[in-house]
Amino acid sequence: MQKSLGFFAAGIMIFAFNTGSALASPDVDTLPLGDRNNSVSGAKKNYTYTCRAGNPNAPGAIDDVPWISGNTWSLPKKQSLGTLAGKNLWPDAQYNQRKSARWRTLSTSQVPTIGYTGNFPVSNDPTLNQYDRNPGVPTAAKSTIRIPLKPKPANKVSCLPFAGVATALNGVTVFNAMDGKGNDARAHEVLDGCEGHPNQSNYHYHSGSKCAVKTFDTKPNTSTLWGYADDGFGIYIVRNRSGNFLTNSQLDKCHGRTAKVKFNGKKQKIYHYVINDEYPYILGCFTGTATARNSSAGEAMTDPQSAQGSQGRPARPGPAR
Repeated sequence: MQKSLGFFAAGIMIFAFNTGSALASPDVDTLPLGDRNNSVSGAKKNYTYTCRAGNPNAPGAIDDVPWISGNTWSLPKKQSLGTLAGKNLWPDAQYNQRKSARWRTLSTSQVPTIGYTGNFPVSNDPTLNQYDRNPGVPTAAKSTIRIPLKPKPANKVSCLPFAGVATALNGVTVFNAMDGKGNDARAHEVLDGCEGHPNQSNYHYHSGSKCAVKTFDTKPNTSTLWGYADDGFGIYIVRNRSGNFLTNSQLDKCHGRTAKVKFNGKKQKIYHYVINDEYPYILGCFTGTATARNSSAGEAMTDPQSAQGSQGRPARPGPAR
């Protein structure tokens, strides 16, 4: 049985972010599968509370993949057998943050400013397309969302949509933990080395990608901001007093907690969501009041380096470095 302690993953002394892992949790060889941990009637701990149920007939990854066994799945085996190759950079990707008295406005191009995307589509890969025939290819497109600058918990938690629920600090949209069928997306779907993939053209994460931040604190009792949920609360990489990551047993039904973190430039005691390797990985529900997204998916950005004569051609990644 392989254990991960701190950032040591897959049972070997390797920085876990270099393995493609989101963030290390106990026993990455037998992570609980989240397929049955979905609810439309209310929030539950270790569950995803969604606004509608998944569609069992929706297209997507097959159920019978070699890294899933019964009610568990192996992260190292999936990294070995089910990760799409390629490291395509997006030199013109954008992530901008603007603050007013009440609001934080995030403007992105929905592709990573930090990190990379794989050689999509998966359907073109002769090996991986037997598990997932996703034909999508990431495309840069303008997206803007205005979220509360000083969020507060709502009177009751609310459900997550089958679309964006958060934004990582590299500008990539975060979806809830389920795929279209209602299964554990991170466990089933073929992802790239940054644990992202496109829904048609919209590249996104379902879990806490290693690629969203440049650096993070590795000391005990520390936290690093990773992104913002659509209700305004921060999403953090958190280490406890032993230097390990928090487990679901230490989090509430929305996958968060109230503790001191640096938020809006100062250390304060505030609610926040926490990333780990246990389903639902980032968010189980909204603790605050989420705001609507304004994503101009049909208004694709053009590549500034080839804008002349491009006539609105969607931006594509630059060469890998």
